[in-house]
Amino acid sequence: MNTDLYETKEYTEHYHQKPGRRISNILENIHLNKKDVIGDFACGNGLLARALNGNYKEYNGVDISSLFIKECQKWVKKNNIKNTSFVREDIVKFCKKNVNKYSKAFTLDFSEHIDDNDFIEIYSAIRKSISKQGKLIIHTPNKDFLLEKLKDMGILPQTSGHIAVRNFKEYKALLEKCGYKNIKVKYLPHYQKVLNILPISKKARLLITCTR
Repeated sequence: MNTDLYETKEYTEHYHQKPGRRISNILENIHLNKKDVIGDFACGNGLLARALNGNYKEYNGVDISSLFIKECQKWVKKNNIKNTSFVREDIVKFCKKNVNKYSKAFTLDFSEHIDDNDFIEIYSAIRKSISKQGKLIIHTPNKDFLLEKLKDMGILPQTSGHIAVRNFKEYKALLEKCGYKNIKVKYLPHYQKVLNILPISKKARLLITCTR
């Protein structure tokens, strides 16, 4: 994974600035409550935290980008958001210090940025950070979606940083190697309405859930 990419303003400034439909599509399909302890891995500029707005017991956002983390920390301070922290740290190292902690562990539009070897290392670490009754939630592009097929063929440009867009079958195999159980998927439409004209677009995104 090219970590230098995430320290450039070119990348961070083109990231979504508001939660929008991408986050709302996810939260409409995940049950959360104020007792949840949330781990947001590769949290970016904290869109999940902004959408939840303090409605949890605790939230920890982790990212390797100092630019993203600084932005998130400013938001927390400015809005006096309680029980919310953002740290710049390697995910594997962070998880070793937070074993059996999270009732909900999110990785939103992150997994497509890492190859299979990194996936197994990182998601095995995340698994150890999830509580016994906890759940992992992955949101990611679907390799079988027409738009992603056109990118893979070189007809359309690939999204910056996307090196491993996968389908559910491929994700299930990787997650099983990491030790996860009860691996399920829900297909979501694309968050940009213009891309949802065709019926096939209803499966543009993968929302994968599993338990440790």
